[in-house]
Amino acid sequence: MFAMKSLNKFILGSTLSGSCVGVGQSAIVSVDYSSSPILITTASFISIDFDTGFASTSVVSGEDARLSFAFGSGAKPQVIASGDWRVPVTSSFAKRYALGDAIPDLLSSAATAAQLDSSVPVGSEWNQDSGAADGIGYLGLDNHATGNQAWIYINYSDTAPLDDSNTISLLGVGYNNAGTLTAGAVPEPSASALALLAGRALAFKRRRRIHA
Repeated sequence: MFAMKSLNKFILGSTLSGSCVGVGQSAIVSVDYSSSPILITTASFISIDFDTGFASTSVVSGEDARLSFAFGSGAKPQVIASGDWRVPVTSSFAKRYALGDAIPDLLSSAATAAQLDSSVPVGSEWNQDSGAADGIGYLGLDNHATGNQAWIYINYSDTAPLDDSNTISLLGVGYNNAGTLTAGAVPEPSASALALLAGRALAFKRRRRIHA
């Protein structure tokens, strides 16, 4: 199953963004999957290309990261980084970020693959309540060769400890091809885009006055 790309705008909180980099814009590409999340179970995976934000439950050409479950480890989720990408970890688990958290430049606390949760119900950053309901968070990734960073927004549902019915829903992807970023960061509209929107609003207002 392939997910359709939605690169024209990403609304997160009150931030309006786009994926096209132009004058006055950052170099962030973001894709919003929240209206139609990509769901995986213990028998599937999600492949992601950060350059485009494209993700699929089939292998994606140019894959930079993959979300899957560690078979034989109590159906616990893991993120696997490709190439020069690395995953920030805390106590051997993939670190969980909230909206606006800075993703660190990786030094020693990084891995090419890290689990989000443990195989026993002792909890982690992604499972703080022994498996009852884990919720939503951001995975951060850092490219140690380029210094560029990415985030993956997911909803991890742990129905019960060691339960094979656990799922991951992909809600969004963001990537800065020119450096660091914070979790959930999306591109800001350019000055020209804002001027265009303001002009359209003014023209609409004038039309309403004429027809009033």
